[in-house]
Amino acid sequence: MNLNQYDDILEIKNTWISPIYKKLYSKVLEYKPYYTIVRRYIVNNSSYDYFLIMSDSVIPDKRMKSVIQERNGLLKFDLKPYWNVLPIQESNEDIIVSTDIEEKESDICIYRLSI
Repeated sequence: MNLNQYDDILEIKNTWISPIYKKLYSKVLEYKPYYTIVRRYIVNNSSYDYFLIMSDSVIPDKRMKSVIQERNGLLKFDLKPYWNVLPIQESNEDIIVSTDIEEKESDICIYRLSI
């Protein structure tokens, strides 16, 4: 039995969205107590980029929510307030999301979400 073939098939879920619970889950993002999701319109291809902003304190003029951290380190982000603007509204299966750091300072991290 060739186990190398199975390594290529398995999807490693480090960060994903569960459409059933409308939550973003992550095992790899750095914990900060507050977050918000923002989007930026890209004129060239008429689409949006989505960003997860995590902060040690509430950012003025942003709708910030609290991050839930479980004992095993899993972070949970409630997406219900943002659900209607996300491109995955109609999905019924978990969606793997890649996160790239756009900016990182001591009190704030900004991640680009590839949804």
